[in-house]
Amino acid sequence: MPLITLTTDFGSSDSYVAQMKGVILAVNPNARIVDVTHSIPPQDVARAAVVIESFIPAFPAGTLHVAVIDPGVGSSRRLLAAEAAGQRFLAPDNGVLAPVFNRWPPGQIRELQNDRFWRNPVSSTFHGRDILAPVAAHWSLDVDPTEFGPTIELDSLVPLHVPRPHRVGSALVGRVEYADSFGNLITNIAASDLDDGPVEISIAGRIIGRLWHCYSDQPVGAWLALIGSFGRLEIAVNGGSAARMLNVMPGAEVRVEPGERGT
Repeated sequence: MPLITLTTDFGSSDSYVAQMKGVILAVNPNARIVDVTHSIPPQDVARAAVVIESFIPAFPAGTLHVAVIDPGVGSSRRLLAAEAAGQRFLAPDNGVLAPVFNRWPPGQIRELQNDRFWRNPVSSTFHGRDILAPVAAHWSLDVDPTEFGPTIELDSLVPLHVPRPHRVGSALVGRVEYADSFGNLITNIAASDLDDGPVEISIAGRIIGRLWHCYSDQPVGAWLALIGSFGRLEIAVNGGSAARMLNVMPGAEVRVEPGERGT
């Protein structure tokens, strides 16, 4: 029973996701479909890229991941089939898979060109349903990906221009990537970016004097910083929403400096 995940910016108020599932199940009724999220902000390729990289280690080998965040749908942009990290990927060539490929170099990448595996006719505005979904279903039935189209070189893919943390004097300067559904602010600062020893974290005038282990290490309503489940620095409020209380947007600066352990 092959496993197929869906990550999109379609939301839940329309039938787009259901149509994709229907196409998959029409080709392979035994497919198991996992909804990762359909709440990616519209056309936010960078947010989707972070989310996709974060969940790959949780899935078994052979899982097929379909990402439809596709502001270039209908244009000349390419659609990709790729294998990396022992798993399979279908997505537009717009940078959404860049973090995955940076972390797990792909074994092969192909451009979807063989319309024998597509629906007919193909809508110019819904390639998720008419190309990616049926290709996913056929791939889940062990169609050889060499049949989908020609090989693409990794260095020809569209890059994703996401700022990395950088040093300014003794400070590591990063940024907020997004707020999760709890209002925790997820940054682009990975645990591996941090030096050993005590630190002081600041954001939007708020200073947090140390890293904590978990949310409940602080009283309800108190601020804290910690390394979250994504392996990244998070700014949080125990039992509250840091995003709402600070009123910051993605891109807001976060600074980590050497400091004494405090509260």
